[in-house]
Amino acid sequence: MTKRTPRQLRIASVLAVLSAGLIAISVATSSSPAAASPLTAYVANFLDNTVTPIDLATNTPGTAIPVGVNPIGVAISPDGTRAYVTGRGSNIVTPIDVATNTPGLPIPVGAGPEGIAITPNGRTAYVVNSFGDSVTPIDLTTNRPGAPIAVGLSPRRVAITPDGRTAYVTNSFSGTVTPIEVSTNTAGSPIPLGAGTCQFGVCPIDIAITPDGTKAYVTMAGSGTTVVPITLMTNTPGTPISIGITPWAVAIAPNGTTAYVTGSNFMGTDTVTPINVATNTPGTPVPVGPSSNGIAITPDSTRAYVPSALSNTVRPIDLATNTPGSPIAVGSIPTGIAITPVRTPDVAELIAALLSDVSGISPGTSLADKVMTAQAAYAAGDACETYRILGALIRELGAQRGKQIEVGLADRLIADAAAIREPLDCTT
Repeated sequence: MTKRTPRQLRIASVLAVLSAGLIAISVATSSSPAAASPLTAYVANFLDNTVTPIDLATNTPGTAIPVGVNPIGVAISPDGTRAYVTGRGSNIVTPIDVATNTPGLPIPVGAGPEGIAITPNGRTAYVVNSFGDSVTPIDLTTNRPGAPIAVGLSPRRVAITPDGRTAYVTNSFSGTVTPIEVSTNTAGSPIPLGAGTCQFGVCPIDIAITPDGTKAYVTMAGSGTTVVPITLMTNTPGTPISIGITPWAVAIAPNGTTAYVTGSNFMGTDTVTPINVATNTPGTPVPVGPSSNGIAITPDSTRAYVPSALSNTVRPIDLATNTPGSPIAVGSIPTGIAITPVRTPDVAELIAALLSDVSGISPGTSLADKVMTAQAAYAAGDACETYRILGALIRELGAQRGKQIEVGLADRLIADAAAIREPLDCTT
């Protein structure tokens, strides 16, 4: 028998804990509309105390970012500007500036933070404290933690409904899911899914909610092989869905058609099983790397990314064909993963970009003046005046089209100005 090194023994020890279900793997997906890359995945490396960013346009890993001890959970703000990473071994959450990949000041939370989710309005993060049997809300405008909310025993993961009204927390040792009313941070009646603990029976670990907010899917790990759907209108669990292997992480495609569940048989032949959301029918499993305890899906629902803790890689999957791609090297024991949303520029940014474009036109003084006037009107909160000025700009561009301004450029600027006007919803 080959003698293992101390590092190999340490990794094996951590994996044993993972396999026992004592560490919940945080999974986050974006609910933003589909769009092309660039997108970035952020992967928590449990043993390295780092997060690896991956450029999804090229599947290239970047420089690891230092965070707290034993990072697990990753969530990204809806505007895509911040990533938040739980440090299970240091009882903190580390914010990361996505533009610079720079970690900020750690936020203290409860004992053993694991799962994390952010409300759709971006104001609050909910952090699951696995050793504290509680959830800590964080005000993301100040990064200050609030009073912990008591839930069940050994909570692991949290997911928030698309309307932002309710957070759902899995309690692994209680065999339940606790709903939390976001407006009051009040825990509701637990939803029973099955008694037992991760050591001795079946326990709920991960949870994901459909984009329409009608259903949640909960993985039942330990000795279980099923995923339990919950009808959220009544908080009623449905018939368990067997995937034939111990389920761990779950993510739902942003298009709402399919739930994807990572499964492990603890022999290195892990899979991802697609489940048809309309029928709750499992499909053909996709082979992935060993100890695959996390999953995230791109905003356009075309690719999944699955960390493999035993191989220190992330495996991409083409969801059109359910074909796994080449593994991407990351840090040691990758666990949680989240993908940045597609960020839609706001009106102020679009007006600034339009100003930059027209300023380069010769002669373009009158065009630039109109855009600057629109910019000032919008900053003053006068949407209708902004709408009116942009209309005058469009008419002037039309008059100069093919004369002082090349036809293609004029058409593009007209389209850009019209696109800015559209959300202003003012026809006066």
